Amino acid sequence: MDTLFQTNIDVTEEQNIEFKELVTKIGVWINQKFFWVNDLYTSSPNMVASYPLAVQLEVYKGKVEECNICCVKLTIKNLAIISKSLKVYFQQETAVKIDDHVAYYGPNEQSLVHWLNDRIYICNGKYKGKGIKQYTTKSGKQRRTPHLWSNLRKGHLLYRPISAKDVMSAITLEETIGPHKRADIYYWIIQSKQKGQAEKLNRLLQKTDWNSKLKSDIILKSDLCL
Repeated sequence: MDTLFQTNIDVTEEQNIEFKELVTKIGVWINQKFFWVNDLYTSSPNMVASYPLAVQLEVYKGKVEECNICCVKLTIKNLAIISKSLKVYFQQETAVKIDDHVAYYGPNEQSLVHWLNDRIYICNGKYKGKGIKQYTTKSGKQRRTPHLWSNLRKGHLLYRPISAKDVMSAITLEETIGPHKRADIYYWIIQSKQKGQAEKLNRLLQKTDWNSKLKSDIILKSDLCL
């Protein structure tokens, strides 16, 4: 049988998620502070102790019909004795400058869309059944910053739903995580030359019960009904 997801990569081996022309950087905002996920693995014990979280990252890649797909499962455990307001931040950019590049938020698809040359990239995610909470885009002339928070202390992204030329973008998935509770956050990118096929796959992934599907670390192509 054809399979959709086949590759499992540990976060300690990958600084960023590279998928075709897009690079995704992942961060976490908690208690008015922000850090990149990989900082937990490269920082001093004192810094890690200031963020009472355990983080694990898995990456699954594959192809269905005319679509390439990358899915990320981020598992976060709150080690504190109190609930935390959690915002998981996904930043999309290109490894090299590409002028033929537009990014925008599609309200109908409820996802962040990049057009690179003649290919569509649909970026989306789910956390406790909820989709994207905040989103923003930024053009190349303005993008000389490591992140796109407009107010880092409050965890706010500037409302900018569309940008063009050498674009970077960001989305957040947000929810409260209870004391000693675990949260599974799912993020995916679909790449295709066929806009309709990519949108159809995105709608299906929005409805997917990831907890049950990824227990076996595999999704069958027949599950997608394309």
